[in-house]
Amino acid sequence: MKTPVLFNIACRSVLFFGIIVNAASGATLNLIDVDFDGTPTPPPHMGFAATGHTASDYWNWYTRNDGLGGFLTFGFLSNLQTVEGVATTVGMTIANAPGAFGIGSSDPMYNSYVYPFDGGNVTITVTNLAAGRYDFYAYTHDGNSELTVGAVSYGIKHTFEYPSSNPPVWTEGLQYSLFSNVLVGPGQDLVLTERPGTGGYAVISGFQIQAVPEPASGVLLGCGLAAGLFRNRKRRAAR
Repeated sequence: MKTPVLFNIACRSVLFFGIIVNAASGATLNLIDVDFDGTPTPPPHMGFAATGHTASDYWNWYTRNDGLGGFLTFGFLSNLQTVEGVATTVGMTIANAPGAFGIGSSDPMYNSYVYPFDGGNVTITVTNLAAGRYDFYAYTHDGNSELTVGAVSYGIKHTFEYPSSNPPVWTEGLQYSLFSNVLVGPGQDLVLTERPGTGGYAVISGFQIQAVPEPASGVLLGCGLAAGLFRNRKRRAAR
């Protein structure tokens, strides 16, 4: 068998192995969902939005109510759970969102939203993320959203849907903005800033954050070794 054929077989083998590894790891990647609300008890929302794992996906629930008859101008959630209900060290804070209202959507997450009384911005900070790349979905019917990590901005995106569709047919630019392949370094926070939209208020209904799988290092290593073997044999044949 000729060396080029051996090289092709080796590369295909490690590539196949890498695909299997990626598929297996991708099935267990952390997906975290958060629902912003104004009611005293969690709504019965679970399952998919624009992305998801199963019809019973768990949604972390945040209410603007302080439990004392007032409203929170600064709130937080700790140890956010994945959609499988597994606790993580990831946390979240939300600043300047004491208001809450609904848009009449049949989807409980999308229906409710929080907003500032003063017409300013809402700032959501996600903390304790593992270093890596993430896809971030921001759900808002009237969005003016910017996502930043450190000094890096991933742009400003807009959404608008009125009246709301029932049930929602999840469409980027209508019900949500998607920030793809967002790089988070060690110790960095991810910050979503919601600015006033078409209606004059910053509004946010929820978000999802999904880890992006890295290419299997075994694929690169295996092809590198195969390439080295091919070069060595080629040099020997040329002598």
